[in-house]
Amino acid sequence: MKKASVLAIAPYDSLKETLQAVSLSFSKSADIDVFVGDLEQGLHYLHQFPASKYDVIISRGGTAKLLQKTASVPIVEVETSAYDMLRTITAAKQYQMPFAVVGFSSITTSASLLRNILKLDFEILEITSEEDVQQKLSDLKASGVSLVLGDSITVKTASRLGLLNILITSGRESVEKAYQKAIDYYQNIVLTQVDSSIFRSVIDSGNICVMLFDQTGGLFYDNIFSQDSSFLSLEDTLRSSIPRLDEEQELRMIKRQKKVLFQIYGKRIPLRSQVYYAFYMTRIVAKSYSAPALLFDSFDTYKDDLMLLSTGCDSMSLLMKKIGQLGPRQFPVFIHGEYGSGTETIAQYIHKTGESKSSSMISINCQLITPSTWNSLVENSASPLNGNGYTIFFQDVHLLSSAMQEILNEYLKDTALSSRCLILSSSALTMEDLIAGREYNTSLYKQLAGLILHVPSLAERREDIPVLSTLCLNYYNSLLGREIIGFEQDALEYLKNCSWKLNLFQLHNVVKQLAISSTSFYITLKEVKYALNERSSDTVQLQNLDLSKTLDEIEKDVINLVLMEENMHQTKAAERLGISRSTLWRKLNH
Repeated sequence: MKKASVLAIAPYDSLKETLQAVSLSFSKSADIDVFVGDLEQGLHYLHQFPASKYDVIISRGGTAKLLQKTASVPIVEVETSAYDMLRTITAAKQYQMPFAVVGFSSITTSASLLRNILKLDFEILEITSEEDVQQKLSDLKASGVSLVLGDSITVKTASRLGLLNILITSGRESVEKAYQKAIDYYQNIVLTQVDSSIFRSVIDSGNICVMLFDQTGGLFYDNIFSQDSSFLSLEDTLRSSIPRLDEEQELRMIKRQKKVLFQIYGKRIPLRSQVYYAFYMTRIVAKSYSAPALLFDSFDTYKDDLMLLSTGCDSMSLLMKKIGQLGPRQFPVFIHGEYGSGTETIAQYIHKTGESKSSSMISINCQLITPSTWNSLVENSASPLNGNGYTIFFQDVHLLSSAMQEILNEYLKDTALSSRCLILSSSALTMEDLIAGREYNTSLYKQLAGLILHVPSLAERREDIPVLSTLCLNYYNSLLGREIIGFEQDALEYLKNCSWKLNLFQLHNVVKQLAISSTSFYITLKEVKYALNERSSDTVQLQNLDLSKTLDEIEKDVINLVLMEENMHQTKAAERLGISRSTLWRKLNH
């Protein structure tokens, strides 16, 4: 019979030395590899090798228990014998101070037996996971215990907390027993399963990354493509998607990691009494996905922006309560608010708290989307617009050209997008105003306006401005390394009574300017007036134009300035500029 192939994973260095020394006695019966790795590190070693490389794995304590949850071969645990425990307890008694034994059941069982036989007085705490250790040791320290006996993870955590500690080691006898048990396992296993190496090689030879998780969320299998760092970065994202996969059986997602875009297909696989979760991933290479009109899961400033929206007045509280009552049913949500008031953040909040939170949020900039870009999206079979379960956010729908309004209206009708995905849209103008001005497709309005939400402007929540200004200041203090304590009271009152045409966007910029330029611990009224005058003056804004750009680029910057002043209303901006609305749209999209 050929030799058994054994992998020994030692949670600590001295056990590695014992495993290596004892392995020489079993060299005729087994080829043995020894590594050091505690808990997740041990799991990492296991996944570095093909599943067929080893017949048996030897480890100890919590690492052995963790490996048992994911490994497809037998796990033999190096026991902590009564003699091992007695040796450690005897050493602890030399300290002449109260001590406790903390560890997994393999350790606490021996400790409990000795405590009862020898009538010793010490505390025993059993842990079931790595997360238990920190809290249990903190409680022991608070109760006056200064010395801890335990396994590798216990003594590492104890050291971080400033507790004295002794590692409970396994002796040579325990290691010899574990090796013999591993070889017995191998020699008595009847091979009943078809060798899966051919199937694994087929999976590895394709261009698809495969990750398979078990019911505990442990990584059960991954192919060679998962070792690519870009695929590895998706592991936590996939694991967090398992609960949704349990409900829906299948899912499709588009995820962006740094500059790489991935298409992900997930499937729930019941097999005998177990359930597994398979994810198949490919990189997406499509010109349309790199268009500036399209963003995937763009949440870089979401937390900070949400804090500004979830603070304060009755109108904001009412809005957040209304969002909380949306429920599981998906129907289109239309979000109205002035430019800079936070409509995009509200859309992100609806996505993150709704049924589609485990899927991607695709944001489409209606000012930049063109018929050709749109067609390249919907004609691509991998497009999220042709999938299920996504959140599709049409940002600034009031800026859609007439041609795009017609195209989008027909697409929504023909493909039942609202029944497959959550549709959100935002506008700086109310739909009623658009339709009254005969600038908007009435049919499209009906399809987008399932539920209408209004995001209050700063003019509608002036009482929040002092709090919002302070929050912004704290943010920029942290970002810029400043130590400004706050605003003088008259400065806050002035901010409260100012006109904020660009709302939170403008407030953020003003406070940033103050955080950069202020020379005192408290921002003064004089500094606020200077910052506001500097940022609100048309002359100053025009002086800040980058005249090194081309004439077309400078023209576009001027148009954008006028658009912001007109709250993104294209008709009013066109009138001020003395051009038609179609010319304005063409210049913006040139």
